[in-house]
Amino acid sequence: MQDNKIEITVRELKEHPSVCVASVTGSIDSYTARSFSQPILSLTEYNVSVVIIDCGGITYVSSAGIGSFVICADRFAEKGGLVLYNLQQNVLKIFTMLNMASFFNISKTRDEALEKALSLHNK
Repeated sequence: MQDNKIEITVRELKEHPSVCVASVTGSIDSYTARSFSQPILSLTEYNVSVVIIDCGGITYVSSAGIGSFVICADRFAEKGGLVLYNLQQNVLKIFTMLNMASFFNISKTRDEALEKALSLHNK
């Protein structure tokens, strides 16, 4: 059974105030999907246009979890975008199996994610 806890830490990039980095730890499933998406979606209230999500601490994601990523991506698509990076292999495999890897902006490293985020921010 998966651990039904999730922790999210959000910080603004000082050099780019409309870009935030969210570090996520735990599993995202039907029990935690809303706890994941609500803090991310609330960033729109603070004039954030691009969110970079550090997925290195995500240990599991279910189809409900993928759905919460889709909701966040859709919301931020209008403003700039959502960039995921540092996905563990088992989490990336789930995105790939569900044919969702090409739907998201996925980067391997923080630097690649930042570069992609800035290109979305400036579009």
